[in-house]
Amino acid sequence: MDLYKINQSKNSLNKVRVSSFNIERELQDLIENNLELVLGIQFIVSEFTVGHYRLDTVAYDSEVRAFVIIEYKRTSKDSVVDQGTAYLNTLLQHKADFTLAYNEKLGARARVADFDWTQTRVVFIAGSYTNYQKDAIDNPNLPIELYEARKTENGYLTLLQIMNNSENSRFANKVSALSSQSKVISKAADVDQVSDLKPYTEEMFLDKATANICDLYDELKADILLWDSEFEV
Repeated sequence: MDLYKINQSKNSLNKVRVSSFNIERELQDLIENNLELVLGIQFIVSEFTVGHYRLDTVAYDSEVRAFVIIEYKRTSKDSVVDQGTAYLNTLLQHKADFTLAYNEKLGARARVADFDWTQTRVVFIAGSYTNYQKDAIDNPNLPIELYEARKTENGYLTLLQIMNNSENSRFANKVSALSSQSKVISKAADVDQVSDLKPYTEEMFLDKATANICDLYDELKADILLWDSEFEV
């Protein structure tokens, strides 16, 4: 992605130099201190040791009542799928540890059954990714997101999500959990492995709606998307 600064007086463009973060911790501190602004989720704990791993950041997505693991990378050498799957398995095998971390951070008294474990996901943030890594997450049922983070010479941060190309991608079509919360929670406690993760999709909700509701939804969706092509469902 090229970035240019507009020179109004000369009606010209000057290319802005963009670089990656030299120190992984610098990127981690910047994201953790601004999680709600950049990703819309709450910070829970940093450098969280659980099972065989040490997770860079654990956060919480209140919209879907689920935990989010964030991993930062200075280089793009490692496999994001293998590492992401290992982290997801670890989370699902240690639900009580994550629940305790949530309670300690927010002063809450939540129980394991209060969270929707089916919506758990892993977010990788790095300076760049290989084509293999980008293609590897091109799966609508894989709860892994990739973001490219770059800093500019004039003190700006660019954070670009690598969108999944699948038509029914969970990341290109995020939908709030509008179904009965009690039904979701009762099933969530039984999720123990990655294959049980079931991301919300538009189809999941539309299949349960009447024809009239579906027509109204499609009409409203089309009108809203006309406002700005960058909007996400």
